[in-house]
Amino acid sequence: MNIRITLLTCLILTSAALMTSCSADKIADISDITNTPADPDSVYSYVWHADVPAGGVSYSGYDASRANIIIEELEKYAEKPDPSEVPDIDPQTAVPLLVDSLLEETDKLYTQLQLLYIDYYRDANDEEISELTTDIEEKNIDVSDRALQVLRDVMKGPYGSIVKKDLTKDQREYLRDYEDMTKEEQKLYKEESDLVQKYDKLSLNSADYQDDNKKFVNIFKALVSNRSRQAELYDYDSFADYAYENLYARDYTADDAAALYDDVKKYIVPLYVQSVEDLYEADVMRILLYNDSGDDILKAIDPYIEQIDPQLNSAFNYLRRHHMYDLDASPTKMDVGYTVDLPQYGAQYIFNAPYEEAADYSVAIHEFGHFNAGFHQSQHSLFSAEASLDIAEIQSQGLELLFLDYYDELFGQDADLIRAETLSNMLSGVVTGCMYDEFQQVVFADPDMSRKEINRLAARLSKEYGLTESGVISQADARFDWVSVPHTFESPMYYISYATSALSALDIWTESLDDRDAAIDKYMDVSALSLDTPYLEGLEKCGLRNIFEEGTVKDIANQIEKRSMQ
Repeated sequence: MNIRITLLTCLILTSAALMTSCSADKIADISDITNTPADPDSVYSYVWHADVPAGGVSYSGYDASRANIIIEELEKYAEKPDPSEVPDIDPQTAVPLLVDSLLEETDKLYTQLQLLYIDYYRDANDEEISELTTDIEEKNIDVSDRALQVLRDVMKGPYGSIVKKDLTKDQREYLRDYEDMTKEEQKLYKEESDLVQKYDKLSLNSADYQDDNKKFVNIFKALVSNRSRQAELYDYDSFADYAYENLYARDYTADDAAALYDDVKKYIVPLYVQSVEDLYEADVMRILLYNDSGDDILKAIDPYIEQIDPQLNSAFNYLRRHHMYDLDASPTKMDVGYTVDLPQYGAQYIFNAPYEEAADYSVAIHEFGHFNAGFHQSQHSLFSAEASLDIAEIQSQGLELLFLDYYDELFGQDADLIRAETLSNMLSGVVTGCMYDEFQQVVFADPDMSRKEINRLAARLSKEYGLTESGVISQADARFDWVSVPHTFESPMYYISYATSALSALDIWTESLDDRDAAIDKYMDVSALSLDTPYLEGLEKCGLRNIFEEGTVKDIANQIEKRSMQ
């Protein structure tokens, strides 16, 4: 028997068995989900979620041979084949199952890589994990590149109609525009990954940012050079423009963000400075008395999830039941917190290095906002390169602010103080979101800046955005503390999303002060938005104001100030 026929037949039989198995799992799991198709009032659509292994999720290894076989089989359908070389299987059956199998395989690879990242962030000094992470990163780049190539080629070939009918319009456009990754691109991505790991290790082990400033700046400048070259390859004059449009799928520009800086400095910075000064005058030490475990925090906030909206229950129950989180303190953990998709399981995972203070509650709520939104989305990893982080951060920060109403029950006599801290942190998100974006835009516009010029820029912006005036950081430390922000090294141009989204989350919250039900309805609509929804489009869909329009930031600031005076 022809070996190619054997391999393809096995893939078809395996795919069919998997589809049957998954269908049974989905039916069995519907009782755990409140947003089933039978509930026409739900803002969410039904999405399948796997039963996680009893021991929880962890890296289990990845062998690329199956993906390579699938890709090789699909390559035969990119052109009109010679009948003597084609397996005796109807393309109408073979092609969809091969595509499904490939998407499933790339989901598994992506999931295993993300599980490795979690282990890496638990201990970035573990050389074995670092090397393994690098290896799987390279496999992910190679397999994903080849998978996109073959899907594109098949879609353009004689069997393209078979592929197209199972892809969304955005996915079809993504494939049409996809270009083969060049050796230079692969080299740049590998270099970028190595530099980020170098930063991670230095950051974790640095005892003094000033003493190590030269090392940090050398890594940063190398990353600026690397990313500027990436932008050039795609015919962009600046990395900022490239990142805004391609990495973060924004429907506003770097110039729009630059115009926002002035409004934030004029209207939000004074509120932020006052909020910090008020906290300094209070007994802030009480905030530091909360060092609850992740389990205790989730248990404490559980009763209030349903009070915001019962539709949030299914994701929260899944999170706790399958222990899809690591929220506990560890001396080896990197200082990061994030939620990541694990498409192999149709689920997400929350990782956080806690402060061991009251703010850990707000962080858990924030990350659950991400978890819940992702829980109700169904997206293959191969097509998830672009996402609207601005929408994602409203989904998290909006939930944080809606939780302020329950602080009296959660924190008792400390409620007012912790509520004030949460609001101050939200204002900080607006301020630092703009500050770090301005910092990065200036540096990327002039990649030849010296170390001294970069440090002076950081100090100047810290003053303009109120960090030194409020006493959050001294003018001397501001020259060196900027290196403590991982995003600047790992995902530049991300930080503005904290500012735009925080302003929109504050828009929801200020409305809730007068009409909580209407504000919650808007939040739930935002939480159901797909992450391929651009920011401004999402605001319009959910009835939120455009923060770039004249007077919006000023009005939000006035409402916050009015509330603080009550």
